[in-house]
Amino acid sequence: MKESYAQMRKFNCWNISIVHQYGRFKESRIRSAVFGNSRQFFLMCQNDRADLDDMARDIGLTGLATEKRPTRSGEFVANGAKHFSDTV
Repeated sequence: MKESYAQMRKFNCWNISIVHQYGRFKESRIRSAVFGNSRQFFLMCQNDRADLDDMARDIGLTGLATEKRPTRSGEFVANGAKHFSDTV
């Protein structure tokens, strides 16, 4: 997988990865290859603030993108992790 991320970009190909448990992924050997060779990130609601801060540092999110704000339901989420229902 690490080789795939390193090489496929050269050929204008896309690799798509879906990570459900970031805590396990952040200790992975392929994390640097995935983040280093990715141009787009789709983040969903992150329940662990430390994980969100870690991702923000690695992919260059601004403080505004990770700032907490209230949702319609009253819970607080980061701007970069909007719930789908907030966009409707």
